[in-house]
Amino acid sequence: MAKEASEQALLEEYQACEAYVDSAATRDWQVAGIIWAAAFAGLFLLAMIGHTLADAIVATLLFIFVYFLLYFFQKMVNRMVYFQEISLQRMREIERKLGMKKELYRHICDQWESREELDSWKELSEEERAHLKCDYVGKFDEGKGGRRPRTREATLYINKLIQIAWGMLVLWKWLGYSGLLN
Repeated sequence: MAKEASEQALLEEYQACEAYVDSAATRDWQVAGIIWAAAFAGLFLLAMIGHTLADAIVATLLFIFVYFLLYFFQKMVNRMVYFQEISLQRMREIERKLGMKKELYRHICDQWESREELDSWKELSEEERAHLKCDYVGKFDEGKGGRRPRTREATLYINKLIQIAWGMLVLWKWLGYSGLLN
């Protein structure tokens, strides 16, 4: 009876970890959508107005705000991903105890290029290794050994793109105000 209760407790913990990972990812992308949409909308609206001193100052102040907003958003994403990784690691530990494989297989697929070095890969039987095909990895880079972008990297690249676009807008506004664009 104690073993059964222990297995039940592990399954409940597994489900809690899985729910956390899913809800954190959903929250992250919802917040990202709002922040990025607002940043791009502001960018395009400011691009349509003139090149007066007031326009250049407003663009500069908004750029500073957007820059720090994206900086803190990236910190939030990094924290969320860190706690997701802890939950995913715990899920793999529970899977090992209960003979489950879902998260273990996903982890191997996400680390496909270095799978030979993973303990989880070494734990699989030859039959399991033969049947586990993670060729989706090659599809991201047409077989050049690429891997799918991760949440932390994807948000970082999009945040940097937005920050650069805003910086260019501010420069354009100041050059327009100074008369160098005429």
